[in-house]
Amino acid sequence: SDRGEAGWGYLEDENTLVVSAEYDSAMSHVVMIARALLDPKTFDQVLTEDRLAELDGLIEDGTYVRGSRNLGWLADSVDSAGEYVDVLEDARDELLDMTRSLAHEDYECETSEYLSRITKTAMGLAGTAFHVLDLLDIDVVWEARLPDYNRHPERYGEDNAELLATTLAKNAPIAATYGNHVVRRLLFEDRDEKRRQSFDPVVDASNPYANLIASISVVGDFGNRADHVAGVIEDRLSN
Repeated sequence: SDRGEAGWGYLEDENTLVVSAEYDSAMSHVVMIARALLDPKTFDQVLTEDRLAELDGLIEDGTYVRGSRNLGWLADSVDSAGEYVDVLEDARDELLDMTRSLAHEDYECETSEYLSRITKTAMGLAGTAFHVLDLLDIDVVWEARLPDYNRHPERYGEDNAELLATTLAKNAPIAATYGNHVVRRLLFEDRDEKRRQSFDPVVDASNPYANLIASISVVGDFGNRADHVAGVIEDRLSN
């Protein structure tokens, strides 16, 4: 497949959405994952009108999905899941417009600031999509591809496994819950307004571990370095 294309597949019998992107950088990877999660095919085949109707009450009230699941782009004026889909599709298109502006150097702030803005937007959209899918009991596989890791190591660099592991570790909390609470908001949110919106979790001292709501899969041609790559990723995700 095209290295710049996001992968998408739906296993209907298993009720599982698979989204995939090659890993070139932290920003490009999370942008492609957000794009795949909010692909038009997702709304045609997975988040159908009948399924989304199950969320109408939660969306209309907004308290739980903002306070625990931290669904983004959910204005008070949005009172149905169908309207929310329209908002998310617009946000996806705006994200892709931002990446085109980046490619054409058509932005007014510092490059580092613009890259950060794109990455945060993509993470927010991906996290929102993960949790909408989870609320509807749809499983998700998040796949990171490194197809030429062994054949073309110069493309990735010696520390690419560590960079990928760091990217996955930073992004995994958006697709993880403790109880009904989003881990990223609990651990890393520094905006006072957002923290005030959040509900405080009840922590079980005997089980303080969060659960991933997406299965993370790393695939590629690793040759005799497969154990090394797996070890780096496992170590980073377990700490």
